[in-house]
Amino acid sequence: MSHPTPTGPRAAGGRAWVRLALVAQLADLVTFLIAVVLEPALVSFEVGPIGAIYLLGGPVAATAFKLAGLAIVFAALAIYHGRLTRPILLAVAALGFVGAAANVHALLLARHLI
Repeated sequence: MSHPTPTGPRAAGGRAWVRLALVAQLADLVTFLIAVVLEPALVSFEVGPIGAIYLLGGPVAATAFKLAGLAIVFAALAIYHGRLTRPILLAVAALGFVGAAANVHALLLARHLI
């Protein structure tokens, strides 16, 4: 049984959540890469596997890992259209923005700017 593809404001609102989550996660990735390029010691403070992957394979490997993870999450959400989709996207966005803010904060601390 297939579900019809939503159209109109509801579909546009759903796409907005996807864009928000994607922008947040890309902001996290970009700020991470900037921070560790400018202050390589910051990679040791990274929580999760991306720091280790950066140490093993550099920025290309870290970027590929992050993009692969995002592709899996968004593919799963594209397949599953349930009432939890929006809260999951909100959580993905929140984690991305918190990660980006933490990366900027760490860089500013390392540079003695705050």
